[in-house]
Amino acid sequence: MFERKGVTVVENPNTREPITEGEQYFKDRICSTPLFDGWTLYEQPIVNSMHPDFILSHREKGIFIIEVKDWHLDIPRYGSDGLIRGENGRDIKKNPVFQVKSYKELILRYEIHEFVNATENYQQQAQAMVTPIIYFHVAKRDRALDFCGYPNPKECLIWTRSDLDYLCQTSHRNDDMYPPCLFYQRSTFAKGPDQSMQKLVDGLDHILRPSDYARERSNLIVLTREQRNLVPIRKGSIRRWGGVAGSGKTLILASKAVEAIKSGHNVLLLTFNITLRHYIRDLCSQQFGEGDRRLLKSHLTISHFHGFLKILSAELGIQPSGGTVEEYTKEAMNHIVEGITSNHPWYLKYDCILIDEGQDFTGQWIIFLKNFFTAQGELLVMYDRAQSIYEDRGMWITDANQITGIGFRGQVGYLNVTQRLPENIVYQIKRLEYVLGLEGQEQFQLPNAQIDLFTRLQWINVPLYENRFPIIQNQINQVLSDRISTIDDITIITMKEETGIEIVNQYRKSFYAVSHVFDISGQRDNKNRRNEKWKFQPGKDRLKICSYHSYKGWESSHIILLLEGIGEGDKRIKEMTNALFISLTRVNAFSNSRSFTCINNCIDFQYLSDYF
Repeated sequence: MFERKGVTVVENPNTREPITEGEQYFKDRICSTPLFDGWTLYEQPIVNSMHPDFILSHREKGIFIIEVKDWHLDIPRYGSDGLIRGENGRDIKKNPVFQVKSYKELILRYEIHEFVNATENYQQQAQAMVTPIIYFHVAKRDRALDFCGYPNPKECLIWTRSDLDYLCQTSHRNDDMYPPCLFYQRSTFAKGPDQSMQKLVDGLDHILRPSDYARERSNLIVLTREQRNLVPIRKGSIRRWGGVAGSGKTLILASKAVEAIKSGHNVLLLTFNITLRHYIRDLCSQQFGEGDRRLLKSHLTISHFHGFLKILSAELGIQPSGGTVEEYTKEAMNHIVEGITSNHPWYLKYDCILIDEGQDFTGQWIIFLKNFFTAQGELLVMYDRAQSIYEDRGMWITDANQITGIGFRGQVGYLNVTQRLPENIVYQIKRLEYVLGLEGQEQFQLPNAQIDLFTRLQWINVPLYENRFPIIQNQINQVLSDRISTIDDITIITMKEETGIEIVNQYRKSFYAVSHVFDISGQRDNKNRRNEKWKFQPGKDRLKICSYHSYKGWESSHIILLLEGIGEGDKRIKEMTNALFISLTRVNAFSNSRSFTCINNCIDFQYLSDYF
């Protein structure tokens, strides 16, 4: 890192790609212009397998994400609206606007925790804190705009060399061409007492400045012998391993990822649940311990599967257009495989691919991921056969037809000992399995431990239309009165989205901040749901309110389940059983205050109170 003419430049020490003429010109221009005094320029930063060309930031002004293109747009292969003629004569849509806007979305949502508070303070306006910019070094402005499809300047700016020169020579303001924050002493987002801009820039700096990649959690979790046996990397191995809830599957993967990156391997760690990635990254940081912690940034990519598809699409300049999630997934995978056939960037090859929640993946997804596996390390799928949320798929991991072409070898391993679940919870699960005729579903074993004196179990039956909010609040007050747990340690789990929305709205009127996963408008819009799920993060002094599907893989000291009847007959029993068992297995044993409370308003399940 060095300082020149008022601009702090943070260079990427691990780059394998030489800087282009356009990138060098852009960098020199920015660094020699007084308008950018006080800004920090990150050159070829690496952010979770994403490689934007530059990021510019200023604590009191804003953040710019810049892609530089040395493309000669006048030659025939470049069309309009991002179309490029491929070598096979087919037009491919590779609009850099999609690429740089994807960088913005993925970095803000999944990398910088501070953006959660910014969106709550400023709602949609918080998007203006970050400006995507595409710099065309050779092309003329009219041609660049035509090629990019004339993007809305509030969403993405197009600069050419003459635009950059004009800005640097005159420092002239033009709101349609240059970010207004360049000409302010302080952005609106930097003026409030919450200091949203300062915190956002500091959060960005934390993930981009390698030498300052600080330890956030210091105490390593000690693994059992059975867990330790799975940590060493087996070169070229492709295997699957199952485990009961609380057996340490995610902990093993985090520890395995840490060992791999310390050995110089490039690691991809994937989960199905969008809400889990922040928890897993914290766990990897915790298990890293001593050593060069820059490796956590440069060699480790953590994402949910569909987020990884977005990363690949952004890096390869691919723009899938599929409608449903299934259509998007299929189209994206096909286009990505085509893209890497002709150009497979080195940083999108992984020596180890580690998969959590494997029961919710498919065999086709694993075959797709093998395209990115170098076989220098290991491909390991961890799963829990009792936690699948897509039961119509069956347990694909043990189905000979569905694993054809993957390369699994040997028998499936299984971890039967639960390390996380309190003793009382395990006995309660076994009791309910007996009552519900589900013996043998999970073969839990407990390690030798002292008698569980800290776990409180409670079942409360209420009439169908009774307001459950006072009961919920009473449970929360009981937990907090112990002065051991905080609001972070409590999660309310629901079966119906409308119930979740009702509880969220109730607590929005109180003094508790809330994280949730619902479309608060009640429209059941998946985009709105995803917009809340990325905010669902560990800690943050928030009460968590979540569907039982989305809370898989998480854990908490105190769980409050709102049990309700969904459907009729066998469907009702099945939904109840899934919600009850998933919620019970989310309680952890790592606190001297822990509880599970079920508040049930379905008459069909009232008899279960006799077994609590």
